[in-house]
Amino acid sequence: MKKIAEVLRLLADGASILALVFLTGFVVHRYLKSNESVAPTNSKLLQGSHFLLPGIDWTDAHLSLILLLSVHRQYCSASAEFYRHLLDLNSGRDFRPVAVFPEEQKAGLEYLRSERLNTQM
Repeated sequence: MKKIAEVLRLLADGASILALVFLTGFVVHRYLKSNESVAPTNSKLLQGSHFLLPGIDWTDAHLSLILLLSVHRQYCSASAEFYRHLLDLNSGRDFRPVAVFPEEQKAGLEYLRSERLNTQM
């Protein structure tokens, strides 16, 4: 019985991670397509593309999860509980979460605090 519970827990964790991958892909696709200030219409973010975020050293972590958020999007706030759950699953520090906002840094930091999301910005 203990093994069944452990297998179910592993399956639930795997399903959560898979849901995160799909959700992140959806958000990236939707956000980059609808906000020209983040990605101009003549540029494309392709697999394997490189981009710079000020203050982020990509060489110090094996995996990074980039959360593209906005303080003005209702879907971001509606998904905050999911993001908190996802970040709680990262207790072993398997990946580095990074939040990216089109708004000013101060507004983004306040949003992260208000939603209790512990990420790097």
